Amino acid sequence: MKIYLEDPLGWDALFFNGLAEQVGMEVDQVRFLSTVFGSFPLVLIHRHLPYGAARHLFSIFWGVIFSLAVCREDSIHPFVTSLVSYIMMRTLPNDIMPHVVLGWTFLYLSASHIYAYWYEYLVWHMDYTSVQMILTVKLQLLAFNIADGCRKVKSFHPKSNNEEDAVSKEEVPSIFEFYSFVLFYPCYMPGPCFTFKSYKAWTMGELQTPSGSYLAAFWKFLGALVIIFLNKAVAPSFPADAIHNGDLDDKHMVHKLVYMWLCILLARTKYFVVWYLTHSACILSGFGYVGKAEKGAKSSIYNSMFHRSVDGQGNDWSGCSNGNYFAVETAQNIKGVTDNWNIGVGHWLKNVVYFRLTSVFGERSQLPVLLTQLYSAFWHGFYPGYYLFFTSASLLTVVARVSRTKLRPYFVAAGPTAKFVYDILTFFCTTISVNYIGLPFIVLDWGYTLKGWSSVYFAPHFMALAVFVLCQLVPKRKEEAKKA
Repeated sequence: MKIYLEDPLGWDALFFNGLAEQVGMEVDQVRFLSTVFGSFPLVLIHRHLPYGAARHLFSIFWGVIFSLAVCREDSIHPFVTSLVSYIMMRTLPNDIMPHVVLGWTFLYLSASHIYAYWYEYLVWHMDYTSVQMILTVKLQLLAFNIADGCRKVKSFHPKSNNEEDAVSKEEVPSIFEFYSFVLFYPCYMPGPCFTFKSYKAWTMGELQTPSGSYLAAFWKFLGALVIIFLNKAVAPSFPADAIHNGDLDDKHMVHKLVYMWLCILLARTKYFVVWYLTHSACILSGFGYVGKAEKGAKSSIYNSMFHRSVDGQGNDWSGCSNGNYFAVETAQNIKGVTDNWNIGVGHWLKNVVYFRLTSVFGERSQLPVLLTQLYSAFWHGFYPGYYLFFTSASLLTVVARVSRTKLRPYFVAAGPTAKFVYDILTFFCTTISVNYIGLPFIVLDWGYTLKGWSSVYFAPHFMALAVFVLCQLVPKRKEEAKKA
């Protein structure tokens, strides 16, 4: 899959090698971050271009440049994947088209993952597989949106976005619009993923951008700088290797659990840094405006930096948000985590996978949860750590659902103090469990994960199972049983 050439375009020697030496980072990371920060001056130009062709051309040109800068000769892979997918979208019958596109994109992505697993085991670097992952999401979303828009009988899950995201036959993109959407440079590699309809509405001026985006972009950029400080100043003091290499063997179980909690919590900051920067760039371009914020949404500096981007005029700029840092870290259940983590991918998983599975297996079945988590693991790759993480996440999701249905009504009925106690307990259980199961997502290896988990005797796993059993023994409160 990979044809390795040493600096085929000469850009490393010209730009990136010297910069990498100055900042003390790997060249592949410098290439990537150069495109992230380089998008800021470009989006200032982009937002003032005429609607339509000029914006499409600008997006395609700089998307190609950024792809060559980061992926170099491997840029051929996303090009081939997207071109074949587009041909499928235009030629295949709508009843089979999205499933064929799904199979094709996953086949190509899997081949890329297998190559990395086989030849570069546990060696992480920024390459075209990251682009392939984001591209797979975009292509599958577009394929299903087109199929939904062209269906004669339109029946959608009431909680899904499939009806509003549907692309009608008249709206199917031309090849020019398609590559503008695929190559939109601020989000080309790191995401977030977004729908074609939202991108087209911005590109064609169908949704007017209000003033206030400059300030909203600034606060989001400042939030990224705060998280960069956490990542660079604090995270190195808690390396994941210490969990499995014996450095903590003489420590108490509680010490190990707290260390694991801090280590994984801080390891996540690198994702939020990139997501906040790309979100800021999108806001600066005017892309990501979704309308007026819902009633009660606050426009504080804290919210603008770390949560939903609502400016002082009540405009909501969360359309390109890919993560809400403190919402993840203060969640009271696993749903609160997944709703605020990698939001674009979460939108894809819900609308392409989960809601379609619930229409097959029913709302009460837990099978869609497990299958969606396995689908996500497959998208991430073939390291054992991904499957350990996502299967554990499905267990936590089921336990959180059952406990909210069975246990929470008792605390709510007992009064505000009891409910407050419940909220505190669920927060601590969630943050400890999520960071505990997050270990394999970071170390990836089966043996490293089991050594880390066994050092704390798999306590969060057993705690989750104990809560699940307890919920089976506790009857529903009468009021809740009547609602059911």
